[in-house]
Amino acid sequence: METIQAGRLASTDTLVRLLSGASLLSAAIVLALPAFAQDAAPVATPAEAPVDPAPAATTADPAAPVDPAAEAASDAAVRDIIVTGSRVQANGFQNPTPVTIISSTDLSTKAPSNIPDALNQLPQFSNSTSPTKSETRFSVTPVIGNFLNLRGLSPRRTLIMLDGVRVPPTSFDGSVDVNTLPQMLVQRVDVVTGGASAAYGSDAVVGVVNFVLDKKFEGLKVTAQSGISTYGDAASYRLGLAAGVSLMDDRLRIIASVERYDINGLANNDRPLGGQQHCTAGTGTAANPYRTIPDCRFNTASNGGRTTGGGGLNNYVFLPGGAYRPFNAGGAGGVGGDGGLIDTDTTITAPLRTMQGFGRISFEATPDITVFAQAAVNQSDAGPLRLPDGHYAGQSTGLTIFQDNAFLPAGARALMGTAPSFQYSYIGNPQVAEELGGNTLDLQDARQRTRSINFIAGVEGKFGDGWSWNVNYVHGGSQLTARSRETELPKLAAAADAVFDGNGNVVCRVTLTNPGLYLGCVPINLFGPASASREAVDYVYGVSRFRTKNLMDMGSVNLSGTLFNLPYGPLSISVGGEYRKQTLEQTSNADPAIAIDRTGLPGAPASITRFQLTNAASASGSVSVKEGYVEFVAPLLARLPFADLLELNAAGRYTDYSTSGSVKTWKLGLNYKPFADLRLRGTISRDIRAPSLYELFAGPSNSVATLADPHTGVTAIATTSVVSNSALEPERGLTKIVGLVYQPSWLPGFGLSIDAYDIKITDAIVASTAVTNVQLCEASGGTGPECALVLRPLPFSDRSAANFPTLVLSQPLNLADIHQRGLDIEVGYRFDGLGGKFDVRGFANYVPTLDQQQSPTQPVRHYAGYLYNAKLRGSISATYSSDAFSLNVQERFTGSYKMPAFEGASVYADHGKAPNQGYTDVTLTFYTMERKGEFFINALNAFNVKPPLLNASAVPDLSYPTVKQTYDVTGRYLTAGFRIRI
Repeated sequence: METIQAGRLASTDTLVRLLSGASLLSAAIVLALPAFAQDAAPVATPAEAPVDPAPAATTADPAAPVDPAAEAASDAAVRDIIVTGSRVQANGFQNPTPVTIISSTDLSTKAPSNIPDALNQLPQFSNSTSPTKSETRFSVTPVIGNFLNLRGLSPRRTLIMLDGVRVPPTSFDGSVDVNTLPQMLVQRVDVVTGGASAAYGSDAVVGVVNFVLDKKFEGLKVTAQSGISTYGDAASYRLGLAAGVSLMDDRLRIIASVERYDINGLANNDRPLGGQQHCTAGTGTAANPYRTIPDCRFNTASNGGRTTGGGGLNNYVFLPGGAYRPFNAGGAGGVGGDGGLIDTDTTITAPLRTMQGFGRISFEATPDITVFAQAAVNQSDAGPLRLPDGHYAGQSTGLTIFQDNAFLPAGARALMGTAPSFQYSYIGNPQVAEELGGNTLDLQDARQRTRSINFIAGVEGKFGDGWSWNVNYVHGGSQLTARSRETELPKLAAAADAVFDGNGNVVCRVTLTNPGLYLGCVPINLFGPASASREAVDYVYGVSRFRTKNLMDMGSVNLSGTLFNLPYGPLSISVGGEYRKQTLEQTSNADPAIAIDRTGLPGAPASITRFQLTNAASASGSVSVKEGYVEFVAPLLARLPFADLLELNAAGRYTDYSTSGSVKTWKLGLNYKPFADLRLRGTISRDIRAPSLYELFAGPSNSVATLADPHTGVTAIATTSVVSNSALEPERGLTKIVGLVYQPSWLPGFGLSIDAYDIKITDAIVASTAVTNVQLCEASGGTGPECALVLRPLPFSDRSAANFPTLVLSQPLNLADIHQRGLDIEVGYRFDGLGGKFDVRGFANYVPTLDQQQSPTQPVRHYAGYLYNAKLRGSISATYSSDAFSLNVQERFTGSYKMPAFEGASVYADHGKAPNQGYTDVTLTFYTMERKGEFFINALNAFNVKPPLLNASAVPDLSYPTVKQTYDVTGRYLTAGFRIRI
């Protein structure tokens, strides 16, 4: 969901309840944080002591004497940590753009599985895509990896960086799977929660996530762990090794790492709510609201087959052994009766395996020049994803059975009378077939693999009084390969059309009418739930494949330093330029644009595709981008009464796309410290997201669908085509942020930040449907931009039936407006006590406004507080640490929302609200070898909080009956392991 409206901010009482936590376990421990890091302190790495929040120079009395050596040492320490919010600033404390900084130690404590899973526990991220959070019905969605979704405004609007350098895309939609980044050597992650296109380039409309490596790591680090759920499944393990060495008096540095992570998936029947055949009935109106029904079945199909039409055979069901009788639809909503059931062994969380390797070498050629090269390689595999098989009458996957079918019982044929055929709805269920000792159509399965490489080489140096420069070259490439074993619909149509040949043998009709078309066709008997032969089942199954290649080559140069001194400090500046070229190539063995030869298949519908689920289009294209930027920081006032600091931060970037021309982005930011303890900040920025190559160059995907045309009043089959749009232009975002950072001198170790933000995205890229295009064109009186997508044989003024559309296009357009307003709160407190250290950190995110207008002719829809979009989310963590052990407790809150997709969308009778749920995570760590070794035990969802019953599908057990994007379906998960650093 990429959407967004206004309301009042949460009450103080609500925020206090959220941040105080619902768990007694959380309340028992004073909360903590390795370092309060949102825009505050450089974060301590595992080998470092905590760093005080502010450099001494920012709080010093201007009249006090200054020790030049101490000041230089302090400045050098600060410059060792470059925070992502600006290319000029030396640390996050002075940055006007909010930056949340989380150390790798804190991340591994939150979620030992991987860093992306830990990041997704922050309330700033919502509706991210991952194997445990995403629906896994189709292999054409990138479920293989972890795609971070900042603000819930789509992963494509968040720029992913590694050490300040753009990471090449890994998916066909242009997004980046952050599981592919090397995790063993990550020192911290900087999350810029505001627009940053002027400083870092396209796609930073909502923000930036920068993974910062420990490039000076020395020694050896080993990680080994294993995990399992409280139900004895979803077993996982992780192994990692990192090494670093410094040679030639620290002039030559080499670091490297390898790691592997593996976790098993879960099936529907592995959890309590699975296999209970829940479905949602009703139409969503006030008169007939949606309601949850258990033990419901398909009322249009059965596991043995159900007929529609066919004279006297209409509405019959076939039973084991080929018996048949009138179909029993069961009770209200399809409870009981002869309706079909889906195999409960379908996947609800996908298995995942990742393997990563990383190496970096740097050499100090002179005291002022360093050359380096690094490479990261990755392979990620997901699957198999087990998917149901079903073929329904009247749809593209339906079957037409003719009266002369060789497997049709004679009595059933007699019931047909003069009817030539009937439509047949069939659901293959291996569980049912196994119980009957026969065969049926199998579960379909899908697998995905991503391989990527990210190579960076460069030179960096310094000169003069504080000037630094760098030149970089990046080559990145990824290949996503997807394969799905599923029904080949033309083969199924051929096999189901079984007849007798002249010798009394059962054959496929096509072998008689078009012998060369489907060689080796094996007739299939679908009359009854276990009637098919193994040979026939194997024949109708095939493997759909598509492969997506992304390549990126980029060169950049950057220069930063001090131009001159102003009355209250130096004017710092950063300038640079960048050139990059990105290419996309996608190939498929099931391109929908390639027509299926229906010769000899009289029962095949005109809309038939090669495979039931996965028919990916081909795509090919490239874009080149030239960019130049400048950023500066100017101190306007300093060390004055009520003006301890007043600082201006400004940036501008010029970007030229080979596809859409030039665009300008900019940022203005202001830091104001009325006194040492309080800092006020504000930014306004113009940001962009360029269309992905898939949106620009994907091939057409043709199909047919029933269309109710409001212009002619005709309801008929229309041809539709999903096409790309090479005329797309970049989206434009305008972000405004105002906030404060309070670090009181009277309470050392405490920090509080509050930021209010407002994001407006215009010309947002959205793809409309054929139905929407026809309706919007009609509403505009034939003048709207959607009318160009509705092709009619006659002028728009003609309303006769002859003017029914000949083709309706669906393509991404720059038509939508998106608006989000929210509030971020972060609090941290660190103090000593009980022979150790206490740390606290809490986050809250409140979103009262989440609106989207699909096009200028459509109404504004309000999404805040509706499906997946909780208005209020938060987390709070606590740590007590001593020389011998540490104990961390975290409480996460999902927030609540209403189940309709947006305000006024539908009415629910008994499951209309997704409740706020709290999850408690506990990590206990024991230290050995002077803290060089540690053994840890982690419990995620320690109290095994079960997800609520929130079914949103009309198909029984098609999805696990809860909202996986919000709630934990795995249950309590225990992980034990050790880490050694020597």
